[in-house]
This record gives sequence, C-alpha cells and structure tokens, in this order.
Amino acid sequence: MEYEVVFEVTEISKIHYYAGAGVFLGLFLAAFSIFLGTFGTAAHTRLWEPALAMLFSVAFLFVSVYSFIGATRMTREIYGNYAQGNVQIAEGVVESCDTAHFYKNGRGSFELDGVVFDYGHTTGIPGYRGKGNLIHEDGQRARIHYVTYGGENVILRLELEKT
Repeated sequence: MEYEVVFEVTEISKIHYYAGAGVFLGLFLAAFSIFLGTFGTAAHTRLWEPALAMLFSVAFLFVSVYSFIGATRMTREIYGNYAQGNVQIAEGVVESCDTAHFYKNGRGSFELDGVVFDYGHTTGIPGYRGKGNLIHEDGQRARIHYVTYGGENVILRLELEKT
C-alpha cells in the first residue's frame, strides 16, 4: 500500500504568533497607561483612570506571557516527541467519520485502527485541525502518526492512500 503525506506538523505553531502578539500588545498597553498616568490630562483630575489602565495592562501582560510560556513548552514537547520518533502509528480504514459540522464550526472526529481522533475543538495544541477536511468519509485508507497529549490524540502526520 502506498501513501501520500497530506499533512505534517511544523515546529512553529500559529499559537506562538497569537501569544507573541498578545505579549507585545500587553507591553504596548502598559506603556500607554504609563503615558496616560504621566502626561494625560485626566491624570490631574481623575487619578483612578490611569491606575485602572495600568492594572488592566499588567494583568493582560501576565496572562499573555503565561500563555506564551505554556504554548512554547507544549509545542516543544509535542514536536520533540515527533522529531525523535516517539509517536504512535494508526493505520487502516477510516470509520465513524463525523465531519458534518466541519464547515460550520471546524470540528470533526473519526476513528482509525480503534483510535479516536477529535479535531478542531482544542486551541493551543499544534497538530491537524481539519486542514481542508482531508478526512471526509468512512472508507478512506490512512496512516496517522500521533501522540497523546492532555488526553487527546494529536495528529502530527497524516498520510492518505494514493489514488
């Protein structure tokens, strides 16, 4: 049986871009609130406004940095396992394919070789997220390289039978 690789995870996931953008946005908001507190006209009449802006900025920055660190750790662990070959492989015929809602909300699930794969509902886990709904019906032959992370089977490489 000959397969064609249709999806393979990369080391950098999109979550890094979003988390990184959040960090920079948090830094911008912190700097802006300091500016308001120092130079804003409201600083002399209503002191609570710049203080509230600063508090919000610091809280947002903390959440952004914490998310970025967590996403980086998770991505390195998952991709590290894949790069070292510490993955499981499921191969066979797709069963219990439920992709009716894929185009509506980007979610779907299917079973391959007794392993259930849900995708599209977890944010932050790098891996297959539907990718154009490559798995779309029962009976497709596939081979999947995956790891189990956080109780979910994360697809890192998807190969479909050549037609």
